[in-house]
Amino acid sequence: MTRAFVIGNGVSRRPVDLARLQTHGKIYGCNALYREFVPDCLVSTDRPISTQIQESGYSRLHRHHTRRPTEGSGAECLLTKYHGYSSGPNAVALACNDGAR
Repeated sequence: MTRAFVIGNGVSRRPVDLARLQTHGKIYGCNALYREFVPDCLVSTDRPISTQIQESGYSRLHRHHTRRPTEGSGAECLLTKYHGYSSGPNAVALACNDGAR
């Protein structure tokens, strides 16, 4: 079992040094976090940001999970059972599924 951190993209996370945090465990990021930092896994549930992430080419290069991945984008589908409609709970579910604590 490994340690994991779920990080949103709001202003409250800005003082956190994500590169340093990454040395302590895997980072599961949400939504637009990808614009400033590449987490170990990115999760997006909202259709507009999910589409933007996939169209940027990010999903072909990095692990990205969303509800309805665009074919050929490289994005993967979220777990079969969604955990609400927000990215955060779904990121936690993925982290737990990956064996994180």
